[in-house]
Amino acid sequence: MSISSNKIKELENILNVTAENHNIIGGLGSAVAEVLGENYPVAMKRVGIKDVFVECGKNDELLRKYDMSIEHIAEVAREVIKMKEALREVSIARG
Repeated sequence: MSISSNKIKELENILNVTAENHNIIGGLGSAVAEVLGENYPVAMKRVGIKDVFVECGKNDELLRKYDMSIEHIAEVAREVIKMKEALREVSIARG
């Protein structure tokens, strides 16, 4: 997957949460995390299926089971906001 680092730079100062309805390994979140981590270290989290075999079932039940529900994504976003605030405070303290 090719990701433009110039496009990713635009994400530097916004909330960085990716959500995928499949395995997080090798997906969009991995590509974004790689570019951000190597070039623009910022707070970021990925939501998606961890490296497990997924069972079949109703969509809503599976989203809850694999922590991919809207509520979970919102909670992850709140975590990233807290992370960004902590990073900002460290940056200010360092001058």
